[in-house]
Amino acid sequence: MVDLGEWEEARRALETAEGLDAEQPVRTETLADLAAVHARAGDFEEAGRITGLARLALDGGGDHEVRRLLSSVDLALARWSNDPVQLSQVAEDLREADRERRGAPESQRSAEISALVLRAAVEFEWARSLNAHEHMVQVTDVLATVAARAAAELGARHPQTVTAVINLSCAEFETARRTENPPRLQSAVRALEEAALRASDCFGDRHPLTITALTNHACAELDLARAVESPAQLERAADALHAVDRIATAGVGAEHPTARLLKGALKACRRMQGTGGVPIGYGSQLTLVRTAVGDEWHPREELMSPDVASRALSTPQHPAVASQELLALLEESHEFALHLGEQGEWSSALGTHRQVAATRETRLGPDHPDTLASRYEIAFALSKLDRHADALGIFGQVAGARARVLGPEHADSLAARQEMAFLLGRLGRHFEAFQVYTEVLGARERTMGAEHPDTLRCRHNLAFNLGQLGRWEEAYRMACEVAEARSRRLGAEHPDTLATLYEIAYALGQLGRWEEALATYRDVAGARVRALGPDHPETLATRYEVGVCLGRLGRSAQALEVYHALVEDRTRVHGPEDPETLRARHGLGVNLGRLGRWEEALAEARAVCAVRERALGPGHPDTLVSRREIAVALGWLGRWEEALASYRQVARGREEALGPDHPDVLASLKDEAHCLEQLGRTDEAVTLFRRAAERAADRPRGVDGA
Repeated sequence: MVDLGEWEEARRALETAEGLDAEQPVRTETLADLAAVHARAGDFEEAGRITGLARLALDGGGDHEVRRLLSSVDLALARWSNDPVQLSQVAEDLREADRERRGAPESQRSAEISALVLRAAVEFEWARSLNAHEHMVQVTDVLATVAARAAAELGARHPQTVTAVINLSCAEFETARRTENPPRLQSAVRALEEAALRASDCFGDRHPLTITALTNHACAELDLARAVESPAQLERAADALHAVDRIATAGVGAEHPTARLLKGALKACRRMQGTGGVPIGYGSQLTLVRTAVGDEWHPREELMSPDVASRALSTPQHPAVASQELLALLEESHEFALHLGEQGEWSSALGTHRQVAATRETRLGPDHPDTLASRYEIAFALSKLDRHADALGIFGQVAGARARVLGPEHADSLAARQEMAFLLGRLGRHFEAFQVYTEVLGARERTMGAEHPDTLRCRHNLAFNLGQLGRWEEAYRMACEVAEARSRRLGAEHPDTLATLYEIAYALGQLGRWEEALATYRDVAGARVRALGPDHPETLATRYEVGVCLGRLGRSAQALEVYHALVEDRTRVHGPEDPETLRARHGLGVNLGRLGRWEEALAEARAVCAVRERALGPGHPDTLVSRREIAVALGWLGRWEEALASYRQVARGREEALGPDHPDVLASLKDEAHCLEQLGRTDEAVTLFRRAAERAADRPRGVDGA
């Protein structure tokens, strides 16, 4: 019934089944089917609620096909919210499902191709939401391969082949739009037309997939008319839109997002023909292609998905107008919250920003630039409170809304996306961060110029990100270029210039060029003393790195002197339990060990670990680093049984915090295995080494896990 588009009948049948006392797997599958029905009917809030119930019922396990169905619902919800972070999470869920299937019996060819199409579609949506054009092209090639395989293995008329062709035609059109090549765009529109005809032949006119394919084609005809400025093409688009509007209204109802999209497209078409009035409010921003997410196409209009378009059309056109007095009060409160943040009072700042955002949303609307500015600051405050995942989600929503309202290359849109990239890096998702930084940098260079401070800041961050990906030579070269540009534009001792020189020194260390790193850090430390003062956090951070370099060069006695002085200054400035004070004490303990003073090193590691556990919690990465240092010292003292217990605590803590495949977790497994070797428990050690190697081999390479 769902495949035939009989929404109400399917919904009633599934709701009846949900109420029966069925076994858990049957109930879970029923919930997943019901969520899919609501998503196809355009009832996204209810689809989201039922999806949550289904995932609770799955409890982390469940049938792969049920999980894939829920992922398809998640994709629809992500399109509805216009949220690149949500799209990224759907993509990661599908990659994880694929990894779990390895070694399982081969599924039927149809189901396997269906899974490939869904995964590629999600990857394409994610890439487009971030304007990652190169990745869009790569995924389009994957879709072409999947469509060819489906035709060869299942036949050209098989439903999965037709579905693959529909997705491929959408992807080809989206990539063609970016080429500013009318013949290529025209070819892509004809491919959409062919896909729609095949869908109609395979499924019938009223099937939801056919209606989607017909809508894709009709809206693309209108985009082509705008591109080539042809009255004949405009007439062709109008005919196609009228035809599919009748089919969609009959098939899915006038309130379905697709039907709403078509009504808006027809308004735009009449406006272009000079026969219709100019729509007001959000209607003037409405267009035109099913899956476009806030991607600029035309200077007067922005592309929206039908889901977002439907939401926009049903939003009140004139939200309540705030008085000038209230607007002034809100701006004053916003500035006060910014001041709280500058003073380091991030919890208070967060509360104030939330109050301002709530009032602005009520009085100005959720997509008003001032509302989005407040939500941006909420995310920024959350990031300062180390709530990186929460902050990332809000930055993603703000980025999507700003792209829709202001345009994807507006400075505010780029700022939100750049913060997303920063947080992806903090969460260890470095390849995704690289994708976002690269796209933002390209947009900044186009719109601001190569040496604009914001462009240079993005390049600085990208250089750091390259290092996190292990590409240290590239990171070093890019950082040198940024330092030269910043010195030229801002001055040799500007804080931003010194920040990039600091990253150059770090890259030199990672490349094993410790003498050069030491010299650079010392230069930066001296300049920061002059520019910022001796007690500034960045000055003290540079002194810490000087100690690191000395230790790496075997000059541990000198490093010890540096750390002793740094601990005193950190304690005086920030207090004995400040994380950076404890970090300096950790460095002191490491160098005590390098000098063979292992009893002192053990005592220092235990003291630091105790404070970190109390202040930060037992699972905090810094606490686990200290616990590992305890294990190292115990090993050097020959106390291997005690060392093993500490190593195991570290491994468990890291796995809980970071997941089983994180590099730090794999390193902990190797530490534990080495300890077992020292205890003569060779078989256990070999098992652990093998487990670490298998997990390392299974770690995904790049965004698509390939």
